[in-house]
Amino acid sequence: QTSDMFVKPLSQAADKTVKESFTDDIIGGAKNLDACKAQEEAIKTGMLKGGFGCKPFVYSHDKTVEEITMGSPPAAQGALGYRWIPATDEWKWNISPNLSKKKKGVRSPQQEINGPEDILTIFNKFGFSKKKALRLAHTLFCPLQLLAQVRLNVNLLYRELITKHPDFEWETEIPQEEWEPWEKAIKMMLDLKDFSI
Repeated sequence: QTSDMFVKPLSQAADKTVKESFTDDIIGGAKNLDACKAQEEAIKTGMLKGGFGCKPFVYSHDKTVEEITMGSPPAAQGALGYRWIPATDEWKWNISPNLSKKKKGVRSPQQEINGPEDILTIFNKFGFSKKKALRLAHTLFCPLQLLAQVRLNVNLLYRELITKHPDFEWETEIPQEEWEPWEKAIKMMLDLKDFSI
């Protein structure tokens, strides 16, 4: 409603950008930088009239993004579970499978899988239960489905697990002879750490 009332009268294109964005992440584009800046001004002005402020906008190949750095260089702006590196105009994902439960919103670094060598070490040390398998199935967040093949692989493994073992409780450990496909799936996830588009 805010966009209809305050952005649309200023710019139809800016209104469309707001309406096609997800929740509070405004992602858009135009034919050139001047048109983008005009949309930005309309969005900021209109949203402010409706009582909503906007963070600074970031553009592709913007080398000044250092002032809104989210993480260590290269500076990355988060959006929809992705990382966008404006300086190089690349999209990347934060992939860090972790089997621990969250405490105060944070998972224990002891169960974070950083490389293939960590998989069996963590399985053996902390166990690998039905609940932990579900955590793995929810590790990849990709609303645009760019990582669908890898995510589906893990989801199908979980489905196979609950079909094969319908009597498993949440804390029931997965038999060691069934770990191999999970190990392969986690390796596929880890391969995405260096993937960018």
